Amino acid sequence: MEKQFVLMITLGALALSATMGAFGQTTQQGIAPKSFEGNLPGGDLQVCYDLMNLGLIKEVTGDMIGVKVDPPINFSNGVSTTLSADGKYLDWTSAAGIMVLGFVIKGGPAYNVYDYVGKNFNWDKGLASPPLVKTKSIPQISHYNFCYLKVGTQGCTPGYWRNHYDRWSGYSAVQTFDQVFGVQFFGTQVTLGQAISSPQTYGTFAFHAVAALLNAAGGVPNLDLTKVNYKYTEAEVIGIVQDAVTSGGTEAAKSLLATANEAGCPLSGTPACSSKNPTACVPQ
Repeated sequence: MEKQFVLMITLGALALSATMGAFGQTTQQGIAPKSFEGNLPGGDLQVCYDLMNLGLIKEVTGDMIGVKVDPPINFSNGVSTTLSADGKYLDWTSAAGIMVLGFVIKGGPAYNVYDYVGKNFNWDKGLASPPLVKTKSIPQISHYNFCYLKVGTQGCTPGYWRNHYDRWSGYSAVQTFDQVFGVQFFGTQVTLGQAISSPQTYGTFAFHAVAALLNAAGGVPNLDLTKVNYKYTEAEVIGIVQDAVTSGGTEAAKSLLATANEAGCPLSGTPACSSKNPTACVPQ
């Protein structure tokens, strides 16, 4: 049930006449839901489409998985869910490499949407449907949907990035390595372009560090908006490099980043650097 989507979610921009207001239960992780009357009709992957159409998720690229569950069944496959004994509350946990994006909790005449995009939580507790209007009591959960993403499954090699400069995003070849990573490693004005173009001169640690940063930034997307779904964020890559420089553990860090950089590149559709395609060549 996996398919690639780009979901555009913005809770603040939600404008539905059926909105009931945010009087659902805040979770232990501090997520306050948005409440709506009626049903979110989709099941399984359809929940991802519904979240997209309602404008509930920010920019996310990857292999989305959508699930619908009817209690008293719990779910356990990357994401594990558990219902309370009275059937009114739901707790969830996620395994390594799983990013939960949203939950829809239905009970009574309404449902709550919990937005987890960008939170990187691996658990939460106390999800519930909206309270009943007359009694203010929480009804039992009749069904719930959730959407999640498998992360850290892609990475383009340094060789790709040094031959596809036109796919760089967020960084330029003329920026210096030490400044971008916040380190004193070279002590000279070695640029990102030089580090990724000449590993024989500047070393394979810097070679893979630059590639890792470009992977974390995602790259210029394909026509179908696919970007690199990398294991680490930009901040995490910078942190790995800083720790390695400080501790002298550059060889271990290089191996760590090299493994991630060789996970498989999803970027395609543009020719490599050549005399006929100079825009793909890294400027020196």
